This record gives sequence, C-alpha cells and structure tokens, in this order.
Amino acid sequence: MLLLTPADEIDTFNYFDFPGVDKIVHLTSFMVLEILSLKYFFSSHLKSAFIVIAITILYGVFIEIIQIYVPGRSFEWWDIVADFAGIILGYFVISFTSSRNDSKILVKEDKDS
Repeated sequence: MLLLTPADEIDTFNYFDFPGVDKIVHLTSFMVLEILSLKYFFSSHLKSAFIVIAITILYGVFIEIIQIYVPGRSFEWWDIVADFAGIILGYFVISFTSSRNDSKILVKEDKDS
C-alpha cells in the first residue's frame, strides 16, 4: 500500500529523486494492475475489458481521494492522469501480447450479447 503511506515514511534514494518519478510509479503500478486484472480475473470479451478498465479507474480516483486524509500526501489530478495512462497501456499490452485467438476476443464484441 505504498500509495497510502505517508511521504515522510518512504525511503527514497537520490537516484530516484527526479521530477515526475511519482507519475512513472503511478503509470507502472496501474499498468501492471490492469494487465493482471485483464489476464486473470475476467474473461477477455470487450465488455469485460471495459468493466475492468472502469473499476481500475475508479480505484485510482478512490486512492487519490483517500490521500487527502493521509499526512504528507495530497490529491493530484496528474496522478489520476498517470493512472489512466497506465491502465490504457496495460490494455494495449494485453491486446498485443495475447495469443492470436485471445487478441481477437479482446477486440471483438461477443455476438450473444
């Protein structure tokens, strides 16, 4: 739960201390979360992918709102933008790295719905 840890309790290394590093952490974290969610928790139909994306976006917004109440943390719109970018990147990683059959399902709507 690094996203909710007070900033003064996080050990930082000088070589990780550059402007925008927190946005890279947000993007990477949410990309991995999205990849794992799409790969393991839901079917690969387009509707399910949109549900996963929506839930992950809501989770990112929820985390940002909670950070208002955590000492040393704050709500930042750019964190939500980085989260969203990671989510979309995760979706595209799954889309392009899935096997041929899986990727067809991921970009095509289920005919039964």
